[in-house]
Amino acid sequence: MRSTLNPPPSFADLTSVLATITRELRADVCVSHALAVREAWTTGNYRRFFKLHANAPRLAGYLMDKFAARERLHAINTIVKAYVPPSLLSPSFLCVRVKALVVVLLSGVVVARMMA
Repeated sequence: MRSTLNPPPSFADLTSVLATITRELRADVCVSHALAVREAWTTGNYRRFFKLHANAPRLAGYLMDKFAARERLHAINTIVKAYVPPSLLSPSFLCVRVKALVVVLLSGVVVARMMA
């Protein structure tokens, strides 16, 4: 059970903390990178997020590895939803027995395999 003395963090709390970051801290490479990653993540800008992941300073890339796979799956899900024609989602198409192509993103590599 969660104590009332330690409420769970919220976006409002995070925003107030971000507002208190001084210019000197923002000038730091790691802090500015973290702020850019947070902005890319909250806006759903996957292209920028993965560019920042690839060019992370110091050991920030290893920290980002903890959630990069999850974000890759979110990105591919968004791409698939955006480009699937509505006719393919009709009930008549879904009743047809076909082999499905499964795309799995692991470590930034696309692996495709056929399912029976």
